[in-house]
Amino acid sequence: MKPICRKLPALVAGWMALAPALPALAEPAPPERAARLEAAWHAAGAHADTAPPQADPAGSALRVIDEGFADIDRTDGIFAQGWIRQNNSDHPLNTWEQGFLTNRFLAHDGAPEAYIASHPFATLSSTGTISSWLLTPPIHFGPGTRISFYTRTTAASQWPTRLQVRACSGACVDVGTRPEDVGGFQALALDINPGEAMSAYPEEWTRYELGAADGLPTSGYGRVAFRHYVHQDDGQERGDWTGLDRVVVEQEDDADAPLDLQVTVAAADPAAPDACGNATTIEVASGDQVNFCYRVTNRTDRTLRYHSLRDSQVGTILDRKPVELAPGASWQYHRVLTVT
Repeated sequence: MKPICRKLPALVAGWMALAPALPALAEPAPPERAARLEAAWHAAGAHADTAPPQADPAGSALRVIDEGFADIDRTDGIFAQGWIRQNNSDHPLNTWEQGFLTNRFLAHDGAPEAYIASHPFATLSSTGTISSWLLTPPIHFGPGTRISFYTRTTAASQWPTRLQVRACSGACVDVGTRPEDVGGFQALALDINPGEAMSAYPEEWTRYELGAADGLPTSGYGRVAFRHYVHQDDGQERGDWTGLDRVVVEQEDDADAPLDLQVTVAAADPAAPDACGNATTIEVASGDQVNFCYRVTNRTDRTLRYHSLRDSQVGTILDRKPVELAPGASWQYHRVLTVT
């Protein structure tokens, strides 16, 4: 006989979008700005960073957001799960989009293009301000809530770039409409390259982690915003590709988490395939069938519509599965495995 023991997996549920994604605009960039950018990209080509991405990491039982940006524009992609993007730049054009600079740099983890990036053509102008926003889904904050992410720009970048991380309590869908507006996101948690200096933004994937000491809320609902933000009024063009990858929001063990996940194991019973056991470990023999039951309860005050599930032993089990889970409701998923 030998025991089976599985580590608890993480279930990450997404929220329905509160605002539509902004459509990509067909208007071309102005010829002079496009020509300068294109020339510099070619000049920097020898410095392209095409190091292969790392493996997609296993989730943690404490993660309430774990986004690797594998395919952002799917019908059930991030903007159907509550992420919001909005471009407040002077003469706005492109906004945050799927990573595709495989000839410049690859994702931190997952598929080569599995990241999101703010575009140098966030503005049509070679003057004025870039202010392009990406908002997380609503987060139920606690004293121990923390957020981590990876960011970078292109190797041998020709234009200084900058990223702000801001926080908000409440509905948090307002970032204003003008370049200097911040709406409800008054709390500045992090400002990477605030002086907008050349070569000061990371040119390889660099991890940052923020918590309450940095300005994140400690209770209630809210959001975190990533803001691509540079100024060009001094005649210096700014705003190179600004990549973002593996955004993770975690809670402490004793936090009032918005999702309650329980994982149990039991001998599989064909007569009761939907029954959950009460144990977290059992003893089995080779050839036995084991029923793994993942049961999640929605503790939020809103309906959750898309769910992803990762087990630290086997990786992804569910990927944005559409299930309507009302406040206070529970849903369970079963896997039956044969012991070998």
